[in-house]
Amino acid sequence: MRRSIPPRPLLVLLALLLGVPVLASCTGKSVSTQVIPIAHALPATQEQTRYRLVDAKGNDLGSATLSIAPEDQNLRLGVAYDFGANRTDTGSALVQRDSMRPVQSERTVVDGSQRYVTHADYSDDSVTVTVNDGQSTRTRKATITEASYDNLESLFLWRTLDFSVGTEVHYVNVVIDPRRGTISRTLATAEVMGQEQVQLPSGSLQAWRIEFRSAGITNTAWYRADEPRTLVRYEITHGPTLVLDASAP
Repeated sequence: MRRSIPPRPLLVLLALLLGVPVLASCTGKSVSTQVIPIAHALPATQEQTRYRLVDAKGNDLGSATLSIAPEDQNLRLGVAYDFGANRTDTGSALVQRDSMRPVQSERTVVDGSQRYVTHADYSDDSVTVTVNDGQSTRTRKATITEASYDNLESLFLWRTLDFSVGTEVHYVNVVIDPRRGTISRTLATAEVMGQEQVQLPSGSLQAWRIEFRSAGITNTAWYRADEPRTLVRYEITHGPTLVLDASAP
């Protein structure tokens, strides 16, 4: 049975989907970030995959769609969440095809009568963000390093890793909050844990387990062990889970 989401919990869900805005490791341990080596390039053709959004008990909360589309020499990576009742969260990141470095990103969050729109432009050492909340437009700028990636590309970025047990990368996750208009640079770690059987509505399949860690939280993603290595499940700590829809390829 599909469950409707009242306004206040929706804002909590959107905050969880954004990521955790922190600037340093919660353990205090010094970690060097790195430019992520692209071991498995994303497809240069159009791709779209659909997911169910479920809570811890498996109740439907809405749907999600991930998409890839070529755009000149870059790739447009789309992430769209639909919670029903005029509550949506739609964004995309334009990235360099060979390096996954961000070029631009945009995001629109609709929560009933409220609408928040962000647009970000990346350079080698900074990101400039324009935020519109329907009443005013603000522009903010933050410095970044070459090891910085837009949060909206995360589920695609991890897919490019070397899927070998123990592969681990540390990088800066740029999180843009459309409601507050803030830019956070989050220390992030993605690690390849190994292969597991994952149960889906369409049956079970073998998948690689990737753990994303930041500020004491751990989100877990599973990608098909065979081609085209698409995401099949993504669990967000204290948040919803994305499950590949039975009708999706």
